[in-house]
Amino acid sequence: KAKYKKNYYFTIRTDSKNISSLFREAYTIGYYHGIELIWRNFLNCLWNTGSWNEMNNLAKLTYRSLDVQGDIKGKILCCIEVFGWLYYWQGKIKLAELYTLEALKLSQEIKDEYLYYYAKQRLGRVLQGKKEFKTCQELFKESYKYFVSKNNFSRAGNSLRYIGETYSLTNKYKKAKESLDEALVLFEKTKMFSSTEVFRNADVFKNIIYTHLGALLFRERNYSKAKWYFNESLALDIKFGSRTSGEIWNNIGLGLVNEV
Repeated sequence: KAKYKKNYYFTIRTDSKNISSLFREAYTIGYYHGIELIWRNFLNCLWNTGSWNEMNNLAKLTYRSLDVQGDIKGKILCCIEVFGWLYYWQGKIKLAELYTLEALKLSQEIKDEYLYYYAKQRLGRVLQGKKEFKTCQELFKESYKYFVSKNNFSRAGNSLRYIGETYSLTNKYKKAKESLDEALVLFEKTKMFSSTEVFRNADVFKNIIYTHLGALLFRERNYSKAKWYFNESLALDIKFGSRTSGEIWNNIGLGLVNEV
């Protein structure tokens, strides 16, 4: 845990150009196993440091290398964790939906329950962006039920987080707060029983929930508590050196609180 008190992403950014060059070289010479070893961690770091164009370029090489190897599970994860997520946040919803549906189809073909419900969770997120709130809530609840049954608290916590966000988007603020509070409990369980990498990710998710709770409390005019959540979330962003949208929203929230 002490290891992650350092600015994790700053360290990665200093070496990202070298890693990207090695990534491309591995693809050129057909050393696909080398790509397989690093793509998930490295592309995740590119995401969190805002290097989205580079992430997209390397993701395409990753997908091709996984296809050459016949690694269907890898292709599913690439569709879910990279293309489905990246295109969603870039506003390319049709592309995000296309790749997420591909992941859902492939996971059904190989009968992998975990990847199937993971794809459902991500499809729910895409449909949330299309304002198909009823359908996306059904997908989130299905994935939540599955992940809880498998004691996968991190994935279950994310499903609850998305449920809370959807309630907020549909003006059901009490239910939104209840879901987000419950998600925090699950992420604390994740930190108790998981590796240091998952431990760090749990804090990143907690950071996002804090931002949402701050916004809900601001709406209730509970300004002192809203300020606490915004500050705590911002502190986590600074701690990990990540560049998330939460950093922007937390500063906006603090600005609004300080105007009151």
